[in-house]
Amino acid sequence: MALPTIVVPKKLLKNKSALQGFFDNHQLERVNDAFCTVIGKVDVDIKLESEDKDRIRLSGTVSCELKLVCQRCLNSFSYPLEIGMRTMLVDEDSMVNEKTSFDDWPILGDELNLLNLIQDEILLGLPTAPTCETACSENDIMPSKGEKQLSERNPFEVLRQLKKDLNNT
Repeated sequence: MALPTIVVPKKLLKNKSALQGFFDNHQLERVNDAFCTVIGKVDVDIKLESEDKDRIRLSGTVSCELKLVCQRCLNSFSYPLEIGMRTMLVDEDSMVNEKTSFDDWPILGDELNLLNLIQDEILLGLPTAPTCETACSENDIMPSKGEKQLSERNPFEVLRQLKKDLNNT
């Protein structure tokens, strides 16, 4: 089932305690602009739990397949991404009064832009320097030990050998 872009968490918590569905790849504009492309759809499975009157905890998984660019060979490759999500929805007014933890997500009013939250989770889950493990290897990019030894050899080694040969004759 396709998920709505904007949800009201308190209403969802009263009616059901889970959000299961997907977002189509064309909806994830920020992710598609970040040097990667979403292949297919993004599956979302989130459980809602009430912490107290001002806090709702979201926990679950976000999974998708991305097309990334390898930082070694610059070829595109498919990258499966599965993110464990643990986020606390906090009323913006209560954030000022209390010290917040690392996973707090402020909401203004009653509505939550679920699409923005999912896009942020995906962007934070991207690898810093993506590399394709199977298509390229360091041997293709880096010189082999033999090549390295050749470049580190003394350029006057040939002259030394000639001098030895002349002295021996």
